This record gives sequence, C-alpha cells and structure tokens, in this order.
Amino acid sequence: MSSAVAWGDVPVRRLPISLGGGRHFVFANAATSDGRYLIGASRPDAAQPDSAHTVPGQAVLYEVGSGNVVPMARLAFPSSQILSAAGDGRWVVWQEANDEPDFYNWRLRAYDLETGSVHEIARATTGAGGAPLPGPLSFVATGHGLAMWGQGVGPRVIAGSMQDAVVRQADLASGRVATVATSAGWPTLSWPWVAWVVFEGGGGYVHAENLNSGWTSRLAIRPASLSLSGASLAYNDAASLSVWLIDRIDGGGTGTMIARSPQGNYLEWPTINSRIVAWAENGSSDVFDRALGQEVVLPVSYGWSSSTVSGPLLVWEETDPSTPVSQAWPDRAAVLDTSVLPQRP
Repeated sequence: MSSAVAWGDVPVRRLPISLGGGRHFVFANAATSDGRYLIGASRPDAAQPDSAHTVPGQAVLYEVGSGNVVPMARLAFPSSQILSAAGDGRWVVWQEANDEPDFYNWRLRAYDLETGSVHEIARATTGAGGAPLPGPLSFVATGHGLAMWGQGVGPRVIAGSMQDAVVRQADLASGRVATVATSAGWPTLSWPWVAWVVFEGGGGYVHAENLNSGWTSRLAIRPASLSLSGASLAYNDAASLSVWLIDRIDGGGTGTMIARSPQGNYLEWPTINSRIVAWAENGSSDVFDRALGQEVVLPVSYGWSSSTVSGPLLVWEETDPSTPVSQAWPDRAAVLDTSVLPQRP
C-alpha cells in the first residue's frame, strides 16, 4: 500500500545533511526517546577514506524542529565512527570505534542532556599486547537510566564458540557496570522489558525478561538482530531474509512473519516502535504499519531508502538524482512523527 493511501498527506520534515563549513551529518540510526533530536556525527566533507582524516568528527544532536546542531563530544580518533547510539530521558549514549571493518576497538560514552557533561562508560577489553579482543557486533540500548551492550571478554569468541561473549549493563548516573549474561549478545531494552540472544552451540535462543516483575522466558528463536518496543519484539531470521513481529513476548510463540524479500535481498537491522516496524533492504522503501497490519511504501522523494524507527520518529535518507556520484552522503534526512499517523486509511 502506498503511503498516500495508507496515511494521506502526513507532514514530513526534511533536514539537510550538509551542515555547512565543509561538514555533513552522519545519522547513527537513533533518536532521543522524545523525538526532539536525531543522534549522529558531524564529519568532514573531504572525499577521502576515514583513515586519512586528520581531524576527528564530533558526536552531535540534530534538533528536528529547529535544525540546530548540538555538539556533544569530539570522537576519540580521526578515523572514529559511531557504530550505534540510543537516547532515553536525560541520557544519550553512543558507541564509537576507529578500526573499520572489524570495529573491535570500541568505546561507549554518555552525554547528560541536563548538564552537558560527557563520561566514558566502557571500552573494549584488551588482550596480550594491548590489542582489543574480538566480540560480536552488538549495538547499545538505553532505558530507565541504564545502558546495555554486548562484548567479548576473552579469547573464546570464535566460529562455533561464544563462551566469552557477555551482555553488560551500566547505571548511567553512578557508572556502575555489571555482567548480566554470559555466552550472550545483542541486548535490546524498552523498560521494563529486556531481551538478548543466548548463543548455544550452532543455535541458541532469546532470553526475555521484565525487570520490574522478574518474569523471564526462553523464546525459541535465533535472530540475526532484534529490537523491543514495550513488550513487542521485532527480529529478522538468522539468514536475514524475513522480518518477524511478536506482539507480546510474554504471550509465547515465535510471532508472525511481516516481511520477506521476494528478490532474496537481505532484510537487516529491524527497529520498532508502537506503530511501525522498519528495516534495511536494498532497493526497497517499505515499512510495516502495525495498526493497519500491512506493509506501506514510504514517500521517498526519489529512488529508494532504508529506514529506522527510534522513539516516535520514522527516519529515512534521500538523495537527489542530480547529486554527483562522488558525494558519498545523502542530501536530506526525512523525519516523520509516527504519533500523528491516522489509525485507518
């Protein structure tokens, strides 16, 4: 279904990616929970690989309503990139690394929206010679003053063994860090619900928990990645060929398949809020509207774009047909507030 049929003429805010002064915004596929800011980095426009830059980028907030850019902190190295980010309440957290393509040399930092202060939460464990240990690529999640992430803590993070992969949790106000799961990764948090993947031989399962009540369950799925909104869980299958939705993780079952690529394209990085499930897919601009129970084609101005939902916002990026191929970033970030979507066509 087209967005025009499904939603009518809904307002879409389009923010320029170019920030002026020879810099551009790199969206980190995350927004603050109130929808006020997109989270990302300000990077130099110079057409050269990240490893060749001499000045580090900055972690920034891009205010949707005004277009103002709020700097949070300079990234640690000129080649540092933001891998993942999340924002909830007073806290914005991002994960940065400077060792593309493995991104083992990561660190987590937190920005306090109330005070403007920044502190480091954690960084990669190092082994012999000071080299960072390999670990599963695991994005950061936040909620209720907590941050959660996955990492490797020993040498047994190799093909067929994830014994040294752990899920960790930090209290952002105090800085206290605790290990909450072993042989595990890919945590996702939407207070009070949390879930992560437990690696078990060639398979595994998802551990789900309510941090208020203490309820726990084992979900018989092995996703490539997963995302919570309240008790609702979106995930893609281990082969990244389909996207599934479990309306309530405390209701049992593996959920319903809501998208499958007929072309065999990969469907990756699903994200969810109370209205929309979004994902990344080459050549497609579809999302799943939970209220309508069907896929909707986004109003992309030209070509196609993958999309992300974070907080109330649905975000995709657009590039004009006249833009030179040498420009390695899009022209605009398109932002739609899903809380204003109609309940029926």
